[in-house]
Amino acid sequence: MILSKRLETILTFIAPCDLLVDVGADHGLVSIAAVERNLAKHVIAIENKEGPYLRLKEAIDKRRKNDVIEAIFSDGLKSNDARIKTCLIAGMGTKNAISILKEAKNISSINALIIDSHTNLEELRRYVTSIGFKITNEKIVYEDRVFYEIIVFEKGHAHYSDLDYIYGPLEIKKRDPLFEKKLEKRVKEINAILNKPHLSSLRIKTLNEELERIAKL
Repeated sequence: MILSKRLETILTFIAPCDLLVDVGADHGLVSIAAVERNLAKHVIAIENKEGPYLRLKEAIDKRRKNDVIEAIFSDGLKSNDARIKTCLIAGMGTKNAISILKEAKNISSINALIIDSHTNLEELRRYVTSIGFKITNEKIVYEDRVFYEIIVFEKGHAHYSDLDYIYGPLEIKKRDPLFEKKLEKRVKEINAILNKPHLSSLRIKTLNEELERIAKL
């Protein structure tokens, strides 16, 4: 089974566990790979849209994994199963991810969250760390001309600066080439916007402040 760079990166962050919850499992590729690679003994794969849910069930049937992967048609993380220690939330925006965590019945028993959000990572980092998690791994993946960021949160506490929340504490320290490339792309985008006419003074101020933040990294 050939997986994308993003999905392969997600799999590298799954520490071997008895039960993995895959929220927004979609096609089930990560769920299936997790059991086939002995990263999880069992998986609860959750989908809330009928089309993806049916594709998920079909994929599980095709790989004959019904005994170890349970497909559930549901919104978010509603199970109160205390065995759930590792949760993957991938392929959605930060607002949806945060909503799932706020409504989770067993957040206190979860030790690790692997989150692949497409939007507003500052808000994601601030919220998840505010509910008793710390950032233990971060990775940027560039695929199909898109930058994806995958973040691992584990139970614990740590102090973070505003820059840490915005750009990622571990990414700032690692200075990964993709991190630099992402910053360069953002600087070009900001300069292109600043060259446009009729920008409000507030917009100009906000963009220049962002350029100053990037320069401090």
